[in-house]
Amino acid sequence: VGTSNDLIVSERYFDQEYWLNELKNREPLCFTFYPGERPHCYDLLGLEAYLDQYRATGSQKYLDAVLGGWAMYRENFKHVGGTTAICESRGPYPPKSCKLTSGCTGETCGSVFWTNINSRLMQLYPAEEKYAAEIEEAIYNVALACQDTNGYIRYHNPLHGTKDAPQCHGTCCECAVVGMLSKLPEYIYSTAEDGLWVNLFAASAITWNQGSNRVTMTQATSFPYAPSVRMTVSCATPATMN
Repeated sequence: VGTSNDLIVSERYFDQEYWLNELKNREPLCFTFYPGERPHCYDLLGLEAYLDQYRATGSQKYLDAVLGGWAMYRENFKHVGGTTAICESRGPYPPKSCKLTSGCTGETCGSVFWTNINSRLMQLYPAEEKYAAEIEEAIYNVALACQDTNGYIRYHNPLHGTKDAPQCHGTCCECAVVGMLSKLPEYIYSTAEDGLWVNLFAASAITWNQGSNRVTMTQATSFPYAPSVRMTVSCATPATMN
């Protein structure tokens, strides 16, 4: 999946140095007025791409842009509760506009992209709880809440007024959130050479190879309805891990 030539094409034709620098410098207007079809939550796909380019090349400019863009988006273009405030129409969206009643807001796609970005950052910085917190917020307040009892998906998730009618039309938001829901197990745990990271409290189990040992950990909890969590680790032979 992907070749070195793909990376060369991306760097040659899609890297925009001015936008990389504005993201690094945490200039929120670079989201408000980002050119293209129209500025909206799809800007976040640029951060996803830059993270992949950083992992492929190790070039610091990509990581600087992502970390700056992460802080700038979180501060200026995200509603309380986690939905995205910048949308595909009724713009422009100046920093901290967070419109509640005019036009569309809370586009489901934005929360999916935001989750993908935080999942990648959590792999780079597993001890940074803030990335897991963003994922948890998006799961509970958007990915689960955007569904109706039939599993149909709401395109937008406004915080005020009437809920969007759920759809089953194959829209971008429907397709995107189905992918996110299918990846829920990915967000709970991360394995490492020295042990296991538990990123989210959720009733679940994981089995992995810790060195030469096969280890299973089970999480028993009804979180967030109750705060108690029991974790049980089992392995055929004694193992040392974190």
